Amino acid sequence: MVQTLQAKWNNRGLRFGIGGSISFDVVPQGWDKTVALKYLGDYRTIHFFGDRTGEYGNDREIYNHER
Repeated sequence: MVQTLQAKWNNRGLRFGIGGSISFDVVPQGWDKTVALKYLGDYRTIHFFGDRTGEYGNDREIYNHER
């Protein structure tokens, strides 16, 4: 379903991701969980726990972030 929505609405500036077992997220492009990192200041180590780190998962961006 996420792939279908993304294909249909790809030029609207939206991002679709798998949220949980029975949900999906729809957010503006660039709005993902990495936004939280700017509030963590200069912490050298950040531990993240997430289960949706695959291609369409809503944890992918923060899981792959350089911090």
